Amino acid sequence: MTIPNLLSLTQVYGKTTATNVGTAVTVLLSNSLASGRSVKLNSMYIANIDNTTNSRITVDFYRNSISIRLVDRMAIAPGDSLIAIDKNSSVYLEEGDSLRCYSDQVNLIHVTLSYEVSQ
Repeated sequence: MTIPNLLSLTQVYGKTTATNVGTAVTVLLSNSLASGRSVKLNSMYIANIDNTTNSRITVDFYRNSISIRLVDRMAIAPGDSLIAIDKNSSVYLEEGDSLRCYSDQVNLIHVTLSYEVSQ
Protein backbone atom coordinates (compact mmCIF):
# COMPACT_ATOMS: atom_id res chain seq x y z
CA MET A 1 0.00 0.00 0.00
CA THR A 2 1.35 3.35 -1.02
CA ILE A 3 0.11 6.80 -0.24
CA PRO A 4 -0.10 8.98 -3.36
CA ASN A 5 1.83 12.23 -3.20
CA LEU A 6 -0.85 14.91 -3.40
CA LEU A 7 1.61 17.37 -4.95
CA SER A 8 2.27 15.10 -7.94
CA LEU A 9 -1.35 14.43 -8.87
CA THR A 10 -2.27 14.91 -12.49
CA GLN A 11 -6.04 14.48 -12.31
CA VAL A 12 -8.77 15.12 -9.74
CA TYR A 13 -12.36 14.03 -10.36
CA GLY A 14 -15.32 15.33 -8.34
CA LYS A 15 -17.97 12.69 -7.62
CA THR A 16 -21.19 12.20 -5.67
CA THR A 17 -22.89 9.01 -4.58
CA ALA A 18 -26.04 8.30 -2.60
CA THR A 19 -27.67 5.24 -1.06
CA ASN A 20 -30.34 3.93 1.29
CA VAL A 21 -28.96 2.47 4.50
CA GLY A 22 -30.37 -0.51 6.35
CA THR A 23 -29.45 -2.59 9.37
CA ALA A 24 -26.61 -4.45 7.62
CA VAL A 25 -23.18 -2.81 7.39
CA THR A 26 -23.05 -0.98 4.07
CA VAL A 27 -19.83 0.12 2.38
CA LEU A 28 -20.50 3.66 1.23
CA LEU A 29 -17.15 4.26 -0.41
CA SER A 30 -13.87 2.38 -0.64
CA ASN A 31 -10.39 2.85 -2.07
CA SER A 32 -9.10 -0.51 -3.29
CA LEU A 33 -5.64 -1.83 -2.50
CA ALA A 34 -2.97 -0.81 -5.02
CA SER A 35 -5.33 1.72 -6.65
CA GLY A 36 -2.65 4.40 -6.76
CA ARG A 37 -5.39 6.85 -5.88
CA SER A 38 -6.35 9.12 -3.05
CA VAL A 39 -10.01 9.64 -2.13
CA LYS A 40 -10.93 12.82 -0.26
CA LEU A 41 -14.35 12.93 1.37
CA ASN A 42 -15.68 16.48 1.18
CA SER A 43 -19.13 16.06 2.66
CA MET A 44 -21.49 13.46 4.07
CA TYR A 45 -25.19 14.21 4.46
CA ILE A 46 -27.42 11.82 6.40
CA ALA A 47 -31.21 12.23 6.26
CA ASN A 48 -34.07 10.42 8.00
CA ILE A 49 -36.78 10.32 5.31
CA ASP A 50 -39.51 8.93 7.58
CA ASN A 51 -42.29 11.11 9.04
CA THR A 52 -42.73 9.33 12.38
CA THR A 53 -39.80 7.08 13.32
CA ASN A 54 -36.46 8.02 14.88
CA SER A 55 -33.45 6.22 13.47
CA ARG A 56 -29.96 5.75 14.85
CA ILE A 57 -26.98 5.83 12.50
CA THR A 58 -23.44 4.54 12.91
CA VAL A 59 -20.64 5.52 10.51
CA ASP A 60 -17.15 4.07 10.66
CA PHE A 61 -13.78 4.47 9.02
CA TYR A 62 -12.44 0.99 8.26
CA ARG A 63 -8.71 0.26 7.90
CA ASN A 64 -6.72 -2.97 8.35
CA SER A 65 -9.73 -4.81 9.85
CA ILE A 66 -10.15 -2.04 12.45
CA SER A 67 -13.35 -0.03 12.68
CA ILE A 68 -13.04 3.54 13.97
CA ARG A 69 -16.37 5.23 14.69
CA LEU A 70 -17.02 8.66 13.22
CA VAL A 71 -20.69 8.68 14.26
CA ASP A 72 -21.90 6.25 16.93
CA ARG A 73 -25.60 5.40 17.16
CA MET A 74 -26.62 9.02 16.72
CA ALA A 75 -30.38 9.53 16.76
CA ILE A 76 -31.83 11.35 13.78
CA ALA A 77 -35.38 12.59 14.25
CA PRO A 78 -38.05 12.07 11.57
CA GLY A 79 -37.50 14.48 8.69
CA ASP A 80 -34.20 15.68 10.15
CA SER A 81 -30.68 15.50 8.73
CA LEU A 82 -27.05 15.55 9.84
CA ILE A 83 -23.90 16.81 8.17
CA ALA A 84 -21.36 14.25 9.40
CA ILE A 85 -18.42 15.44 7.27
CA ASP A 86 -17.87 18.83 5.66
CA LYS A 87 -14.99 20.57 3.88
CA ASN A 88 -13.66 21.77 7.25
CA SER A 89 -13.27 18.18 8.45
CA SER A 90 -12.25 16.24 5.34
CA VAL A 91 -11.35 12.56 5.58
CA TYR A 92 -8.91 10.83 3.22
CA LEU A 93 -9.30 7.18 2.24
CA GLU A 94 -5.92 5.65 1.57
CA GLU A 95 -5.54 2.42 -0.37
CA GLY A 96 -7.52 -0.35 1.34
CA ASP A 97 -9.66 2.04 3.43
CA SER A 98 -13.43 2.29 3.35
CA LEU A 99 -16.28 4.28 4.85
CA ARG A 100 -19.16 2.15 6.15
CA CYS A 101 -22.45 2.67 7.95
CA TYR A 102 -25.60 1.03 9.26
CA SER A 103 -28.84 2.04 10.94
CA ASP A 104 -31.24 0.53 13.45
CA GLN A 105 -34.07 0.86 10.89
CA VAL A 106 -34.49 -0.36 7.32
CA ASN A 107 -34.76 2.15 4.45
CA LEU A 108 -35.32 5.24 6.61
CA ILE A 109 -31.85 6.72 6.19
CA HIS A 110 -30.41 8.22 3.01
CA VAL A 111 -26.70 9.03 2.82
CA THR A 112 -25.12 11.31 0.20
CA LEU A 113 -21.35 11.63 -0.20
CA SER A 114 -19.39 14.22 -2.14
CA TYR A 115 -15.77 13.25 -2.76
CA GLU A 116 -12.73 13.67 -4.97
CA VAL A 117 -10.68 10.90 -6.56
CA SER A 118 -7.09 11.90 -7.34
CA GLN A 119 -4.46 10.12 -9.39
